[in-house]
Amino acid sequence: MIDTESVRHALGELERHAPDEAAVLAGVQAGIVRRRRRRQVASVTGVALAAALVALGVVVALPGRGAEQVGSAPPPASSPASTLPPSTPVSATPGLLSPALPYTVAVPAGYQLDAWQVGVGTSGAQYVGNADFEVVVVELSDRPRDTYALASERPVTVGGRPGRIVQLASDQNETQILWQITDGQWAMVGGRAPQVTEAELMASAESLAVRPSAGNAGAGLDLTAVPEGYQVISWSGTGATVGSATLCRGPVPLRGELPADCLSVSLRDGAAPAATQTKTKTGGVVDVPVDRLELVNGVATRASADGRTVFAQVDPGHWAGSGSQGADVALLRQIVTMAKAR
Repeated sequence: MIDTESVRHALGELERHAPDEAAVLAGVQAGIVRRRRRRQVASVTGVALAAALVALGVVVALPGRGAEQVGSAPPPASSPASTLPPSTPVSATPGLLSPALPYTVAVPAGYQLDAWQVGVGTSGAQYVGNADFEVVVVELSDRPRDTYALASERPVTVGGRPGRIVQLASDQNETQILWQITDGQWAMVGGRAPQVTEAELMASAESLAVRPSAGNAGAGLDLTAVPEGYQVISWSGTGATVGSATLCRGPVPLRGELPADCLSVSLRDGAAPAATQTKTKTGGVVDVPVDRLELVNGVATRASADGRTVFAQVDPGHWAGSGSQGADVALLRQIVTMAKAR
């Protein structure tokens, strides 16, 4: 049974860090299909990336088609193009937030990182095994997690600190271990029995330590620079092939709606598609060409007519997309040229 209250809470918390249009493109479809095959139970914890994708609800992946089927190579050198001078200064990528999970954890043997998000207030990841419902989700937050209606609750000690083990009323197989891991930080480790046993969840909880994980949490994206005055406020990804970042100008409150001039940038394998899709006011879906060509920093960038989405083939094996509700299209063209594969 789906815990709708938990999902609602997750969407509300994570929508503000959701990647914009360019982050939910054809390439993401492969990751969604992969996770659907595993039939994971995201409702137990509200997995960061999955919730962000649902919360966006504006531009959707091209249904039933992979990037290789709808993609197109960058326009040939003979295509009309103009050199667009940089309209926005760029600076070194800030070190405030990096694409590394702020914790280390030991998950059950055979489990692999599947989806993750690093944010200013809340960070988390989903790890999956090979069988149905073999899912462990770990979350670290600056405030306690709401648990809504519970079927049961009992005390537990994790790492010498008091906590509790809860089962949700909507599905008593969904288990969460909740505790305050450090002063000012709360942790959650969740899964679904019997596929993930309470002993396995406890072992993962006991192993959880607040220190950055080695590597980059699977991010395939590097930013060589960012626009002047902007900073990265969240990173997210699925497995090792997707990397996305959300950037905003100046201070951003931990919670609440993001300013319109915030932007996203993402990196995918393969060839950039020729179009994206958007939902209409009546609920339909229409193709939106991304074909307004400009050469920026030596890279052929293509924008949609409304200037809200930009694609670029940044190297033979990777393409980048950027999007925003209010940032200037020249800025979006600049940021895709700063996206590089690790």
